[in-house]
Amino acid sequence: MIKKAWILLVIALIATLLVACDNGNEKERNIQKEETIENVENTENNDTPAIPENIENTENTEITINKNANEYTMGEWNGSTYTNTFLNMKIQLPSDWTRYSEKEIASLYSETIDLYNIDKESLKEAIENQPVFYVFAQNPNTGSNIQVMSEKADKDATVDLYVEVVKAGLDEYEEFEYSNFVIGNETLMGREFKTLSCDATYYGINLKQKYYCEKQDNLIISIIVTDSSNDVDIPAIFVN
Repeated sequence: MIKKAWILLVIALIATLLVACDNGNEKERNIQKEETIENVENTENNDTPAIPENIENTENTEITINKNANEYTMGEWNGSTYTNTFLNMKIQLPSDWTRYSEKEIASLYSETIDLYNIDKESLKEAIENQPVFYVFAQNPNTGSNIQVMSEKADKDATVDLYVEVVKAGLDEYEEFEYSNFVIGNETLMGREFKTLSCDATYYGINLKQKYYCEKQDNLIISIIVTDSSNDVDIPAIFVN
């Protein structure tokens, strides 16, 4: 039952995360438009120009990642240690944890199915334009697990807004009963992440979930932790 619960929880969070940036970007653009209209109305009776010169391009504003193709990677495993120089991330799994292989990850997340055996330019294009899942690892005895993903975001889509959209999506999901949402900030691997913590209940099984999110260039990087037995030591797993 625990395994079924966390598998369904994975499906729930994937559905939520895949729309979070799109919804967040659209909300941010709408806010920008409203602010621009308000500025125009407030200055309508003045001679001072109110409309920015680039207002027609606000819906397509993006920022390019300032990295060459050789820097893009899906990361590498060496035993129980995962290193990804592109994400600036290192993971040290506990001895009783197991990781999913590339094929097993692909079976969960179809978006990553061809990303392990393609050239650097194609990988760069994929990471910059679609959700990518790099890591899925778990304690097979309890079902507690960690995931790492990235997702494209517009230049003006903030990590704060992204977390708010994820929260709203989880709150509306009917398969689980989510509660006790807490948004905060935490230092992990020597840098600051926006966090979202919540409880989830599935047929009497209580789970805790925590999102660590940061923005790098035009990507939102998310670490998702699902804890079923209070057995996930985050600082010990995600190391400098």
